[in-house]
Amino acid sequence: MYKPIVPAGATVPELTWRSVGWGVLLCIIFSVASAYSGLKVGQVMEGGHSDLDMAIGLARVYPRRSSLL
Repeated sequence: MYKPIVPAGATVPELTWRSVGWGVLLCIIFSVASAYSGLKVGQVMEGGHSDLDMAIGLARVYPRRSSLL
């Protein structure tokens, strides 16, 4: 019989200090980059796709070791 590694009744926190910290850091970086671009060139960039790509890349570089989920 199959026994799952993480039981169905286990509660895993969805919001952690690590996720909030990375989110705030990426928000600051891309807000500053967008403001600089807007002031220097006169055209602002969309930050939604680029910070998503960077977040996925950072998640692979610094993986979580506390959960398989």
